[in-house]
Amino acid sequence: MYHRALPTNSQLIRRKVLVQPMCSRCGEEVESSEHALVFCSSLLPRWTNMRVWHHLYRGRMGSLAELLVYLFDVLSKEEFELISMVWWWVWYDRNSVLFGHKQSRLCGIVELAHATLVEFHGAGVGVEGAALRSGVVVGSAVSRRWCPPMRGENRERECRSQDHARSFVCR
Repeated sequence: MYHRALPTNSQLIRRKVLVQPMCSRCGEEVESSEHALVFCSSLLPRWTNMRVWHHLYRGRMGSLAELLVYLFDVLSKEEFELISMVWWWVWYDRNSVLFGHKQSRLCGIVELAHATLVEFHGAGVGVEGAALRSGVVVGSAVSRRWCPPMRGENRERECRSQDHARSFVCR
Protein backbone atom coordinates (compact mmCIF):
# COMPACT_ATOMS: atom_id res chain seq x y z
CA MET A 1 0.00 0.00 0.00
CA TYR A 2 2.77 2.42 0.95
CA HIS A 3 4.89 1.67 -2.12
CA ARG A 4 2.02 1.50 -4.64
CA ALA A 5 2.22 -2.29 -4.66
CA LEU A 6 -1.51 -2.84 -4.11
CA PRO A 7 -2.83 -4.50 -7.29
CA THR A 8 -5.61 -2.03 -8.05
CA ASN A 9 -6.88 -1.79 -11.61
CA SER A 10 -4.70 1.25 -12.33
CA GLN A 11 -1.60 -0.55 -11.04
CA LEU A 12 -2.43 -3.68 -13.03
CA ILE A 13 -2.74 -1.58 -16.20
CA ARG A 14 0.73 -0.13 -15.49
CA ARG A 15 1.97 -3.72 -15.32
CA LYS A 16 0.41 -4.42 -18.75
CA VAL A 17 -2.47 -6.54 -17.40
CA LEU A 18 -5.65 -6.18 -19.42
CA VAL A 19 -8.35 -5.07 -16.97
CA GLN A 20 -11.04 -2.42 -16.96
CA PRO A 21 -9.73 0.68 -15.16
CA MET A 22 -12.99 1.60 -13.42
CA CYS A 23 -13.79 0.80 -9.80
CA SER A 24 -15.89 -2.36 -9.51
CA ARG A 25 -17.76 -1.01 -6.46
CA CYS A 26 -19.00 2.34 -7.75
CA GLY A 27 -18.10 2.40 -11.46
CA GLU A 28 -17.54 6.15 -11.13
CA GLU A 29 -13.75 6.53 -11.15
CA VAL A 30 -10.54 4.73 -12.06
CA GLU A 31 -9.60 2.31 -9.30
CA SER A 32 -6.40 3.67 -7.77
CA SER A 33 -5.20 2.77 -4.28
CA GLU A 34 -6.53 6.07 -2.98
CA HIS A 35 -9.92 5.50 -4.58
CA ALA A 36 -10.26 1.82 -3.61
CA LEU A 37 -9.35 2.30 0.05
CA VAL A 38 -10.47 5.84 0.86
CA PHE A 39 -12.37 7.92 -1.67
CA CYS A 40 -14.79 5.47 -3.32
CA SER A 41 -18.33 6.77 -2.81
CA SER A 42 -19.33 3.39 -1.34
CA LEU A 43 -16.92 4.01 1.57
CA LEU A 44 -18.08 7.52 2.50
CA PRO A 45 -20.79 6.30 4.94
CA ARG A 46 -18.19 4.20 6.81
CA TRP A 47 -15.76 7.11 7.18
CA THR A 48 -18.59 9.42 8.25
CA ASN A 49 -19.79 6.95 10.91
CA MET A 50 -16.22 6.58 12.18
CA ARG A 51 -15.93 10.38 12.34
CA VAL A 52 -12.63 10.39 10.44
CA TRP A 53 -13.80 11.78 7.09
CA HIS A 54 -12.44 15.27 7.88
CA HIS A 55 -8.94 13.79 8.35
CA LEU A 56 -9.20 11.72 5.18
CA TYR A 57 -10.56 14.65 3.18
CA ARG A 58 -7.70 16.92 4.32
CA GLY A 59 -5.21 14.40 2.95
CA ARG A 60 -6.99 13.90 -0.38
CA MET A 61 -4.53 15.83 -2.56
CA GLY A 62 -1.50 13.66 -1.86
CA SER A 63 -0.69 10.03 -2.42
CA LEU A 64 -1.91 7.23 -0.20
CA ALA A 65 1.57 7.12 1.33
CA GLU A 66 1.35 10.80 2.27
CA LEU A 67 -2.14 10.26 3.68
CA LEU A 68 -0.86 7.32 5.72
CA VAL A 69 1.91 9.41 7.27
CA TYR A 70 -0.50 12.31 7.88
CA LEU A 71 -3.01 10.04 9.63
CA PHE A 72 -0.24 8.44 11.66
CA ASP A 73 0.61 11.88 12.98
CA VAL A 74 -2.90 13.24 13.71
CA LEU A 75 -4.81 10.17 14.92
CA SER A 76 -4.51 8.36 18.21
CA LYS A 77 -2.91 4.92 18.14
CA GLU A 78 -6.34 3.31 18.53
CA GLU A 79 -7.89 5.33 15.68
CA PHE A 80 -4.93 4.59 13.40
CA GLU A 81 -5.15 0.87 14.15
CA LEU A 82 -8.88 0.86 13.45
CA ILE A 83 -8.51 2.69 10.12
CA SER A 84 -5.70 0.32 9.13
CA MET A 85 -7.87 -2.68 9.96
CA VAL A 86 -10.83 -1.17 8.08
CA TRP A 87 -8.56 -0.76 5.03
CA TRP A 88 -7.59 -4.41 5.30
CA TRP A 89 -11.27 -5.43 5.43
CA VAL A 90 -12.17 -3.12 2.53
CA TRP A 91 -9.53 -4.79 0.36
CA TYR A 92 -10.51 -8.28 1.57
CA ASP A 93 -14.17 -7.54 0.83
CA ARG A 94 -13.31 -6.26 -2.65
CA ASN A 95 -11.37 -9.43 -3.45
CA SER A 96 -14.06 -11.69 -1.95
CA VAL A 97 -16.68 -10.11 -4.20
CA LEU A 98 -14.50 -10.04 -7.34
CA PHE A 99 -12.77 -13.39 -7.09
CA GLY A 100 -14.80 -15.42 -4.60
CA HIS A 101 -18.18 -14.32 -5.93
CA LYS A 102 -19.33 -13.65 -2.36
CA GLN A 103 -21.80 -11.12 -1.04
CA SER A 104 -20.20 -7.83 0.03
CA ARG A 105 -20.00 -7.24 3.77
CA LEU A 106 -19.16 -3.56 3.36
CA CYS A 107 -22.08 -2.46 5.55
CA GLY A 108 -20.59 -4.21 8.58
CA ILE A 109 -16.95 -3.62 7.83
CA VAL A 110 -16.23 -1.28 10.75
CA GLU A 111 -17.65 -3.83 13.18
CA LEU A 112 -15.58 -6.60 11.55
CA ALA A 113 -12.46 -4.45 11.82
CA HIS A 114 -13.14 -3.67 15.47
CA ALA A 115 -13.74 -7.35 16.30
CA THR A 116 -10.51 -8.32 14.54
CA LEU A 117 -8.58 -5.71 16.53
CA VAL A 118 -10.06 -6.99 19.79
CA GLU A 119 -8.98 -10.52 18.83
CA PHE A 120 -5.50 -9.28 17.90
CA HIS A 121 -5.02 -7.38 21.16
CA GLY A 122 -6.41 -10.35 23.11
CA ALA A 123 -3.86 -12.69 21.53
CA GLY A 124 -1.08 -10.85 23.34
CA VAL A 125 1.61 -11.78 20.85
CA GLY A 126 4.74 -9.65 20.62
CA VAL A 127 7.93 -9.60 18.60
CA GLU A 128 8.99 -13.01 17.27
CA GLY A 129 5.74 -14.51 18.58
CA ALA A 130 6.59 -14.17 22.27
CA ALA A 131 3.60 -13.95 24.62
CA LEU A 132 3.15 -10.47 26.10
CA ARG A 133 0.80 -11.38 28.94
CA SER A 134 0.44 -14.33 31.21
CA GLY A 135 -2.66 -16.35 30.51
CA VAL A 136 -1.98 -16.56 26.77
CA VAL A 137 -1.41 -20.15 25.78
CA VAL A 138 1.67 -20.14 23.60
CA GLY A 139 0.91 -22.13 20.48
CA SER A 140 -2.85 -21.57 20.72
CA ALA A 141 -4.79 -21.04 17.50
CA VAL A 142 -5.29 -17.33 18.24
CA SER A 143 -1.64 -16.66 19.09
CA ARG A 144 -0.47 -18.60 15.99
CA ARG A 145 -2.89 -16.62 13.84
CA TRP A 146 -1.38 -13.36 15.06
CA CYS A 147 2.26 -14.41 15.11
CA PRO A 148 4.30 -11.58 13.54
CA PRO A 149 6.78 -12.17 10.72
CA MET A 150 10.31 -13.07 11.69
CA ARG A 151 12.73 -10.20 12.14
CA GLY A 152 14.06 -8.95 8.80
CA GLU A 153 11.01 -10.02 6.76
CA ASN A 154 9.61 -6.49 6.69
CA ARG A 155 11.09 -3.05 6.71
CA GLU A 156 10.02 -0.94 9.62
CA ARG A 157 9.62 2.80 9.29
CA GLU A 158 9.48 5.09 12.25
CA CYS A 159 7.44 8.26 12.34
CA ARG A 160 7.80 10.70 15.18
CA SER A 161 5.07 12.94 16.42
CA GLN A 162 5.68 15.86 18.76
CA ASP A 163 5.31 14.02 22.04
CA HIS A 164 6.15 10.39 21.31
CA ALA A 165 7.46 7.94 18.74
CA ARG A 166 5.59 5.05 17.13
CA SER A 167 6.37 2.85 14.20
CA PHE A 168 4.48 0.97 11.53
CA VAL A 169 5.39 -1.80 9.12
CA CYS A 170 5.38 -1.18 5.37
CA ARG A 171 4.95 -4.43 3.47
